[in-house]
Amino acid sequence: MIAFLFLLAGASGRSQDNDDFLLAWRAAERAPSTVEGARARAALLLRAGAPEAAYAEARRGLHTVPDDATLLFHEATAAVWLGDGARAVDAAERLLTAVQAAAGTLGDTASWEASARRRLAEGGELLAKEQALAHAVARARACSIAVLVLLSSGLLAWSWSDSRRQGRSSNPVS
Repeated sequence: MIAFLFLLAGASGRSQDNDDFLLAWRAAERAPSTVEGARARAALLLRAGAPEAAYAEARRGLHTVPDDATLLFHEATAAVWLGDGARAVDAAERLLTAVQAAAGTLGDTASWEASARRRLAEGGELLAKEQALAHAVARARACSIAVLVLLSSGLLAWSWSDSRRQGRSSNPVS
């Protein structure tokens, strides 16, 4: 994983960024708890442009503490980035519930709530697009099947009527 981050950060051509990511990753590995390490790694992976890995890291941390607002935020953010509306809505709803349950202990609860609602709206938009696309694909399939049935019926009718015309000749050859 460290090599991945090093290569990803190295693609920018800035050695300072490489060092920063490497140092940050090492610090995340030395985090005193699994949850703190998962938070740090998920944040780092998001900044590195690896939303799938960030999503997986956030999920790993959520197995330990299922209502951790930071991990839920990283999970929802990664899901939105990946364009997965269902996972984004699920994570954002859990984030909103966790923020409302932990009111007063998170610091600026209004900001947390606003972020959760924003991720929920983004996830909802993605979900609506996914559903519209699925509906359009189903409609296109139905239309193409109808066209194939019509063409097959027409071809069958044409061949049947053509064979009836070729019946017995009224002028037999002797």
